Amino acid sequence: MLACIFEIYVRNIFEKQSHYTLSIRIILALDLSVIAYEGDDVSPRRENPNKVRIRKAAFVLMYEQGFSQTSYSAIAQKAEVSRSLVQRHYPKKDELLALFFNRIIAASSALLQERGKQAQNPVLQALHLLQLYLQIIIYNDNMQLITRESLASRKILTMLIKDHLDMIIACIDRSGEQTESEVFLAAIKAMGGMEALLLFELNENVSVDAGDMSAQMIAAVRALATDVLYQKEYESLRGQLLDPECVRRMAAEVLEEVLIP
Repeated sequence: MLACIFEIYVRNIFEKQSHYTLSIRIILALDLSVIAYEGDDVSPRRENPNKVRIRKAAFVLMYEQGFSQTSYSAIAQKAEVSRSLVQRHYPKKDELLALFFNRIIAASSALLQERGKQAQNPVLQALHLLQLYLQIIIYNDNMQLITRESLASRKILTMLIKDHLDMIIACIDRSGEQTESEVFLAAIKAMGGMEALLLFELNENVSVDAGDMSAQMIAAVRALATDVLYQKEYESLRGQLLDPECVRRMAAEVLEEVLIP
């Protein structure tokens, strides 16, 4: 689906790249509706200027009024291009939503590195990145609306799980006897469960603790895929989270960058 932003982390764990194909097989086995999507080349040197305008316009509109209320016509008007051009570059509107979340992940990773907050340990890298990412997607009412819409859609949720697999898989110690399929199945189970919990809490107006939820998710993945004990791992990770106030400030910076017109 996407040449994942976190491929560099995964290469430290898997020498082969066969896990992309494997992840698709596992998702299919779970009877999820998989969308064939290759992502978007966001290199400034090679990118089509129209695609840049379309994507930025879509990001702002989705943030301001939600995904479901963002039409191709509105995107075209804001980007000052034709509707047919928008649909030619992005035949599925879901692709733009996936790009929005992936842009958040990329900007989050870059900011953590820039601020010297990127740990050397891959488990902590995943933990801190997930903590910042979760803080962003629940940051305000606008982001919570987009997040609820995404998690409530089976099609979009499948796309997001596929996109985020490598971020989560990086935290698993492959020194044991686990097969690749066991590792990926564990990651999918943990991610699906936590995203269902996040949707429930948002719908019920429960205050979401991004740090606690990220520790839960990483601990769940590692407990399902390795021999670590969930409670012990969770408590350990809780003690290694980034300062919540610092994370909130970085979340605001990331959103500002992603939404620059």
